[in-house]
Amino acid sequence: RDLSPIAGARPREPGLIVRDDDDDERATALPIDALAELFAAFSDTVRCVVLNACFSEGPARRLSESIDCVIGMSRELDDGAAILFSRSFYRALAFGESVGRAFELGRNALALHLHEDRGVPRCVTRPGVDARRLVLARAQPVTAAPARAVFTVDPLPSRFVSRPLELERILQRLEAAPRVVALWGAGGFGKTSLAQATCHASSVRSAYARGILWFDLGAQPDTQAQLSSAFALLSGQRVAFARERDAVHALRELGRDASGPCLVVLDDVVALADVQPWLRCGPWMHLLLTTRDHAAVPRDALTLRVCAMPPREAIDVLGNRLPAAARRASQVALEGLADRVGCWPLLLDLISAALIRRVRHYGQSLDDALAWVLRRLDRHGVTAFDPRSVTGRGAAVASTISLSVEALSEDERARFIELAALPPHAIPLRVVEALWAATGGLDEVDCESLCERLAELALLTSFDVVGRVIRLHDAVRARLRELGRPRLPALHRALVDALLGEVRGEDPIDALIRSARADRYVMDHLAYHLAGAQEHGTLARLLCDHGWIRARLAGSRPWALISDYDHAAPDPGLASVQEALRLSSHVLAGSPRQARAQLLARLHGGADARVAGLLEQLRAETFGAALTPVSASLIPPGAGLLRTLRGHTDGCLALALTPDGRHLVSGSADHTVRVWSLERGEELRALTGHADWVRAVAVTPDGARVVSASDDGSVRVWSLATGALERELLGHDGAVNALAITPDGARVISASDDRTVRIWDLERGEAVRVLERHSYPVHALAMSEDGARALSASIAHALKLWDLAAGEVERTEYDLARPVSPIALALGRRRALVSSGGHVLRQLSAEGVERGVLRGHEAPVSCVALTSDERTAVSGSWDATLRLWDLDTCTQRHVMCGHREPVTAVALCRGGAWIASTARDHALRLWSLETGDALDSFTGEGVMTAVAGGDRHVVAGESSGRLHFLRLEESAEVIGARR
Repeated sequence: RDLSPIAGARPREPGLIVRDDDDDERATALPIDALAELFAAFSDTVRCVVLNACFSEGPARRLSESIDCVIGMSRELDDGAAILFSRSFYRALAFGESVGRAFELGRNALALHLHEDRGVPRCVTRPGVDARRLVLARAQPVTAAPARAVFTVDPLPSRFVSRPLELERILQRLEAAPRVVALWGAGGFGKTSLAQATCHASSVRSAYARGILWFDLGAQPDTQAQLSSAFALLSGQRVAFARERDAVHALRELGRDASGPCLVVLDDVVALADVQPWLRCGPWMHLLLTTRDHAAVPRDALTLRVCAMPPREAIDVLGNRLPAAARRASQVALEGLADRVGCWPLLLDLISAALIRRVRHYGQSLDDALAWVLRRLDRHGVTAFDPRSVTGRGAAVASTISLSVEALSEDERARFIELAALPPHAIPLRVVEALWAATGGLDEVDCESLCERLAELALLTSFDVVGRVIRLHDAVRARLRELGRPRLPALHRALVDALLGEVRGEDPIDALIRSARADRYVMDHLAYHLAGAQEHGTLARLLCDHGWIRARLAGSRPWALISDYDHAAPDPGLASVQEALRLSSHVLAGSPRQARAQLLARLHGGADARVAGLLEQLRAETFGAALTPVSASLIPPGAGLLRTLRGHTDGCLALALTPDGRHLVSGSADHTVRVWSLERGEELRALTGHADWVRAVAVTPDGARVVSASDDGSVRVWSLATGALERELLGHDGAVNALAITPDGARVISASDDRTVRIWDLERGEAVRVLERHSYPVHALAMSEDGARALSASIAHALKLWDLAAGEVERTEYDLARPVSPIALALGRRRALVSSGGHVLRQLSAEGVERGVLRGHEAPVSCVALTSDERTAVSGSWDATLRLWDLDTCTQRHVMCGHREPVTAVALCRGGAWIASTARDHALRLWSLETGDALDSFTGEGVMTAVAGGDRHVVAGESSGRLHFLRLEESAEVIGARR
C-alpha cells in the first residue's frame, strides 16, 4: 500500500500510457493531471510511486506535489538495465532501507553496469521530504526470549584445584571488556579447567547475565551447527539456517536488542578462521578462547599464556583430598615430586589420583605412597623434564599414565585402551556403551561404573553423568593410540557394526545412510570410522552415493561433506567428486538440493565406474519438479576453477591477494571490504564502516593489514587477522580513487577527487605530506617498486611524477594533450606508461621525459601492466583487444583477440609468464606473455570488473559481486569458454 509501481510508456503528449498487468494488449492513456488527482486522494497511504516508463521524469515531478517521493526515468532505459536497478532498489526496501538509500543502491548497480552514471532514473520528493528518512518497510528484528540466563558450562571436575593467580589474571582481562580473551599454551597445562573456573566465578556470571555458552571446536568444527545452537539457546527459537552467514546475521540482530553481553567459550581453537564467524556476531558477543597455537588468536585479543603451575599450586594438586597432617609432614617430598614432573597439571592430576588411591583405599602412609610413585617414575625413566618439550611430554605422559592404569583389572585396561578408536573431544556416552558392549559385553550400568572409575583415576578429563558425555585429554588419547594400534582397525569395525545395529540390511550403503540420518554422531564420524576400519571399498561406495551426499548436506555445511573425502584412500574418481562438490560449495551452502544438478553439470563418467554409477543414480532420481542438465556444462573438476565466492551484494571494484597467496581482499560497491580464505573457499569477515563505494584495496607487505579507499572520502586501515578497524585516515574532501603502499609497509599514498595526493604514516594515522599540484580530480595512481616515485593522473590534462621523499614533482610535469578517460598507468624503476585518453600509450623515462608512443589500439586504453624487467608491457582497450609491446623498440609484438567487449582489467601471473584479462563480455581469459597465444578462458555470469593474479591462482570479480577463484595449471590449453 505504501508503494505503487506503475508500468507504462511515455506518449508524446503529457501523460502516461498504463498497461494492464493481466492483458498486455490493453493500455490506457492517462493525462498526468488526472493521475496526480488520483494519487492525491490516497496521499495519506501511498508514500512512494515508481514510474517505470521511459522519459517519465516530468510526470514524476507533477506527482511529487502530492506524493512524498516519486521515481521517474529521465531518458530511455533498456530492459536489462531497468531490471538491474529494480532488483537492487526493491531488495533494499525489503531489508528496511530508506527510499533514498535504496535509490542510491539501484543507481549504483546501474552505473556499474553502464560503466558510467547517466542520471537515470531520478528521485523527486515533495518539498520538505527527505527520501533518506522515508522508510516503507521495517526489517523484523529478532528478539530474545525473556528467559533466565543460559549456562552450558560443565561443572568443575571433582579434582579441580583453584589457581587464584591465573584466575585473577583472566578476570582482570575480562573486566577490561575486550571482545576476545585468549588462554594459550601447550596441552595439559589446564587451559580448559581455567576457562571452566572462570565461567563459574560469580563475578563473571553476574557480568554476563545474558548467558555463558561453551563450544568445543577442534580441527574440524561444525561452525554452522554451533552458531545455530547459540542462536537457539539465546533466543529460545530454533531456526534451520541455510548458511553460516545467515546464523551470524541472526545472532548480530539478536544482539541489537540484548540487555547485555553474552560470553561464548571456544575451547581448543585450532585455526583463526574458526573464530572469525563468532567475531562477526557483533560487539555484544564476547569470546573466551583456549588454544595451543598463538597464531589462532585474533590480533586484538587480550592473551594469557598458561604455563606450568606455581610450586604452591602444584603441591595443592598433588595433595588434593589427602589428610592435611600428612601433607604438611611430606611437604618437602611433594615439592620434589612436583618439580620432577615440571609442575605440569596433567601429570600432577594423574599422580594425585594414584596417591589418593594408595592412601585412602589401600591404607598406605603418604610417605610410602610417594616412595612408590617415585620408584615407578624411576623405572620408566621419568627424570626432571621441560613440559614445553613435545618429546619430553610424550614420554612423561606414557610413564605417568601407567601409575593409574596398573590399578585397573585386565578387562578394564582393555576397555580403556579401546577408547583410542574414538575421535577427539566430547564423546557421547552411548557411543562408548556401544563400543564396550561389542568388545566386552558391558551394559549401560557397567559402562557408567567404569567411566566413573577412569575419571577417579584422572584417566578421563571429565565424566558428565547428566550430559552423558566423556572427555579424554589429547595427550592421553595419543598414548592410547600407541598402545592400541594393532587393534584399531578391528575396534573401528566393531564400533561401526554396533552403531548400525538393526538397520544393517542387504545393502550396507543404505544401512549406513539410514543410521547416519538417525544419529548425529554417525553422520559426523562415519567416514572417520570406515577409514579406521580399513573399509576403503565401503567408504568409496558411500562417498559416491547420492543418498549419502544428500543426507550429509541436509545436516551439515558443504565443507563437512567435502572433508569426508579426505579420509578415503587416494582415488582419482573420488578426487573428482570432491572437487566437483568444492566447485559447487557456494551454491550448496544456500541450496543443498541443487547437489544433483551441480554434479550432473560438472562430472564426466569417463572410465571411472564409481563416478559413472553416481551419474546414473543422479539421472534416475527426481523429487517433484526438477531441472536436469542434459550435458556437463559447468566448470568440471581439473579445469582450473577452484570455487566461486559469494558475499558481496553489489559489484566488485577492487581485489588484492595477500603476499602468501592464502587470502583475498575485495572491495565493492556494497560499501564493504571482505576477506576470504582461498584454501577453504569461505568468507572470513566483512569489514564494514565505509559509507560509499570501496574503490581500492591493498595489503601491506607483511600481510597483517588491509587498506581500503572509498567514495566516502576516507582511507581505512584494518587488521587482516581480526577485521578490526585500526585507523581511519581522514583529510580528503572527496572520493578516494586509488591507493598504493610503500614496500616497507610504513606509508600509504592515496589519490582523491579533492585534487590531492596524500602520503600517510600507517602507524601514526597521520598525513605526512599533502601533494596539491593537480587542478582536477586525481583518478589514477602508480608507485615504483622501490617506493621512491609515484605517478598520478587527473581526469583532465595532467600527469605528475612525484619524488615521494621530497614530496615534490620530480623535475618535469608532463601535460597531456587531451583529457584522460579512462586512465591507465604503470610505473617501474626505469620507465612509466600512461594512456592519453585516446588510443595510444606514452612511454616516459624515470625522469618524466617521453621515450616513445605505442600505437595500435583502435579505442581508448583502459588498463596496462609492466613486466618486472620493464622490457615488456601488456595493455587492454575498449577495442576488446590486448596488445603486447616491446618497450625497448616501442613496437607491437602481438595482438590478442578473443574478448567480445571492452577489456576492463589486466594482471600478470605465474611470475609474469602469463596474462589474465577480464572484460565486459563476462569472460576471464588467460594468455601467454611470450607468444600472445590464448591459453584458456572462463565465463562468469556478469561483467568482469577486476582481476588479481598470483603464482598459482587468479581471482576475477564480477559486477554481480561474485568472485571466481581459479587455479593456474601448468598444462593449460585452449579449451574455449565454459559456463
